[in-house]
Amino acid sequence: MRSGTYGVKVTQTVDIRGQGETFESELRLTVMGPKYRLSRGVVNSVFPVPDSCTALHLTLPHVVIADPSLPWQRSAERDVSKRRNEPWLAVLLFSSDEDVALQSIHPAKVFPVSTTFFPHQPSDYLETKDGDEPLAVIDVPVTLFTAVAPCLEELCLLTHVREITPEAREEKPMTAEVPAPGRYSVVVCNRLPTEGKFHTVFLVSLEGYSGALPRSRPGVNPSELMDAYTHVRLVVLYTWSFTSKDGNPTERAFAEAVEALSVEPLRVPDQCVELERGYVALPHRLRDGQRTFSWYRGPLHPNQTEVDNDLPASSADSLLRYNPYDSMFDVSLAVAWQLGRLLLLADRAAATALFRWQHGVVRQMALAYERDILATVVQGSEGTNSSAVRSHRPHDVVEIVRGMLERS
Repeated sequence: MRSGTYGVKVTQTVDIRGQGETFESELRLTVMGPKYRLSRGVVNSVFPVPDSCTALHLTLPHVVIADPSLPWQRSAERDVSKRRNEPWLAVLLFSSDEDVALQSIHPAKVFPVSTTFFPHQPSDYLETKDGDEPLAVIDVPVTLFTAVAPCLEELCLLTHVREITPEAREEKPMTAEVPAPGRYSVVVCNRLPTEGKFHTVFLVSLEGYSGALPRSRPGVNPSELMDAYTHVRLVVLYTWSFTSKDGNPTERAFAEAVEALSVEPLRVPDQCVELERGYVALPHRLRDGQRTFSWYRGPLHPNQTEVDNDLPASSADSLLRYNPYDSMFDVSLAVAWQLGRLLLLADRAAATALFRWQHGVVRQMALAYERDILATVVQGSEGTNSSAVRSHRPHDVVEIVRGMLERS
């Protein structure tokens, strides 16, 4: 439900033997959403990054809001009968030379003189129960407001909802700042930054400003209502600033060259040796968490290929092959090794037999070493090889057996 006052009326007629009586009851309720300020955490993120300094002349500033319904809880249309789900939030961008300053005004003084347009009434603020906390406002000259403000139809196009799923979050790079899964509302500015200038962005309330907004594209058909005013006062809900640097001439030349290219959709080249051999490029997550693509070839492909088989292998990683020509791994043998290992461990009888065989081999080897050492000790006691007695101490036997267990 939109913020506002609603009435609920219930009527009941009781008819007993032709004697009827009607009972009525009416209830008034008020839905109070944010109006003059936003709570901490409502704004999830903004772009450009606050206080950043880079080439941003091709970027539309925007605000990501944690509440997906907030932009539609109120309306920019003042006439209730004409409302068509117009949002009440907008993002306005001003450069440093446009001289739009943020002000902090006590609620009792926020309602301006007659030359400044402000559609709210003192009673509107009292209904919010926000107390005496100062309000953040800006006073924009009418000519500037008419030039930069979106028209009523554009507000619907500049505000939308996006949903982030757990799957989409997983696909992002590990270093990317991705919001938690859920739905978010996004409010986009209708104006691009100017190169080489400092800019301030304001998330403002346009509730009830339908009469002051341009009737069509900004700056083309200003509203006649604004002829009696010199300024427009706007309540600021959030603000940040950034600097848009001059675009690097080299970067601009490169961008123009790329835009002039006539290319087909991005795809793997037709002449690819790996593809001819039956390989496919699949997503691959490395052990350190990085994401890449690697070549994989299944065992049932009819094409024959020659690979270096360093078998037996102690781990799947030892069978990874790196191709320096395309900077990609070949994981075919590593996958086969890991698959065979998992299949063996999944077979309880085979895994048990392997363990018993391994344990028996290690035990036999330990007994053989023990007999060899005992024989050496006996020979040493006869004086034939006294140095061998000193070379085989009890802890040597422990190290030998431990090494066999580790190798097995």
